[in-house]
Amino acid sequence: MSNFSKFFLFLILFLISSYIYGQQPIKSVNKKEIIDRVNANYENLKSLESEGEIEFLSAKDEIFASFFLSVKKPDSIYIKLRGPFGVNYAYMLITRQNFIYHNLQDNYVIKGTTNPCNIYAILKLRLEFDEILKGITGTYFFKDTDTSSIKLQINKDDYLISFKDTTELLNKKIWIDRNYYNIIKTLTTNDTGITKYRAEYSNYIQKSGIFFSKVIGIEIPKDKVTVNIIFKSETFNKENLTYKIQIPKSARIIQWD
Repeated sequence: MSNFSKFFLFLILFLISSYIYGQQPIKSVNKKEIIDRVNANYENLKSLESEGEIEFLSAKDEIFASFFLSVKKPDSIYIKLRGPFGVNYAYMLITRQNFIYHNLQDNYVIKGTTNPCNIYAILKLRLEFDEILKGITGTYFFKDTDTSSIKLQINKDDYLISFKDTTELLNKKIWIDRNYYNIIKTLTTNDTGITKYRAEYSNYIQKSGIFFSKVIGIEIPKDKVTVNIIFKSETFNKENLTYKIQIPKSARIIQWD
């Protein structure tokens, strides 16, 4: 065999072996390990204070605003929205039980129970409290760690976890980074395959042991709503966070169930 033929054969074998190696998992992993690592990332982020910009797009509205956001897990989300020239537009405090929304421009306050209908009326997002909490922090928590009903697909750059949420009776897919176990994308559908909720997370940073997505895109096709969030600054795990919305005596109070 000539030197050229030997070289050609070596090249073919090298390409084949490279392709085969590229299709194999880089390391052995099981479903429980992935779930535990994802849950650990969720628990590492106990609180968040941040500022940034938000873009809200729907069939009727296009809203651009800056925001201050403060999250204290497991039960509090505080949001302050600013319009053009830094003018405060609204304050909102959402807990698992109740919410307060203060519209400064029209000087009215809405108080009510935290549920998807009320949240949709205020934020135009038909979501549960936990979906908002996980969505804006780029984290996920598996309440049920029984892996028997979970499907795992190992891709080149990510793990794909698929399962049926027995509480909400919805199908969920979660794409997880193979190196750091942070969330890349989530997809929630019903049994007919119609998408209820889709979210993508990018531009991750690592700070104080926290992996945090600086850019978040959320889509709710049923309501034709897209929300894009860009974080400009962030502080993690600040302690003793408390929230209070000062309601002026002149404000009109509206109480919802």
